[in-house]
Amino acid sequence: MKALCFGEVLWDIIDGVDHLGGAPFNLGAHLAKLGADSAIVTRLGSDDRGRRVLKRMSQLCIDRQWVQTDPEYPTGYVTVFLSDAGHADYTIHEGVAWDHIEADPRMVDEIRGTELDVFCFGTLAQRSPRSRESLIRLLDNVQAAHVFYDVNLRQNYYTEDIVRWSLDRSTILKLNDDESVVLDRMLYGSADYDESRFTSALIDEFGLDIAIVTKGPEGCSVYTDEAVTHWAGIPGPVADTVGAGDAFSAGFLWKLRRGDSPAAAADFANRLGTFVSTHTGAIADYSPEIIELAARTPEMAS
Repeated sequence: MKALCFGEVLWDIIDGVDHLGGAPFNLGAHLAKLGADSAIVTRLGSDDRGRRVLKRMSQLCIDRQWVQTDPEYPTGYVTVFLSDAGHADYTIHEGVAWDHIEADPRMVDEIRGTELDVFCFGTLAQRSPRSRESLIRLLDNVQAAHVFYDVNLRQNYYTEDIVRWSLDRSTILKLNDDESVVLDRMLYGSADYDESRFTSALIDEFGLDIAIVTKGPEGCSVYTDEAVTHWAGIPGPVADTVGAGDAFSAGFLWKLRRGDSPAAAADFANRLGTFVSTHTGAIADYSPEIIELAARTPEMAS
């Protein structure tokens, strides 16, 4: 499986300690851990944080061929403030390297010549005109069986135009239950949210193959134009939820491209996301059970 992720790689700074993340990075890392040929298009600063990102990418077997180094802007970072009750407030700093991702002719030609199983992107990396123009250029040229859009709304870094354009370019959509309510109000002016009606409207309007609504400990729902599947959450002690949604996305894409049905892919994704949430950090070492489930083919499962 060949996967290419586009967007932000950043450090969350919590109590003065750096924690590597960013949805595209976490997704790419989990895809690589599952066995995919995983690459990322991003931009890092020419600084210590950028060098540490490159080292970690090598350790995780993420292809770095389209990772850029910026001589002017720093590697992306987020300042996280934790209250005594554990509530997190954060500032996603602007004027950082991933706001200036470039899609030069050489990169466009290389990516155009690469047959991908999936191209993955989100909303946050489109907050700057430079990176958004580069994403548009790449999507105009990419050859991918699926285009995966993780809505991933952050602060005020989204507009209806960006969301509509992103939906129009996607075949698979993933969003959480809170984001569903926001998008239903934004796109359809709905005062009373109904998940089934909302997802049906999205599939009809934007020609999506699959729409996934994740619900944290309550599980997930997967919609196609033919069926809907609801998966209950899997009980377990939650260490932290950082990266759990990205692990879910990786698990779903991995199984789908190996020939599983959307329902079976969601089952594994649910298990992988829950597993990550029971461990500290976004990229946990997989258990033997997760490794065995990931390796199963549809024939073995039946």
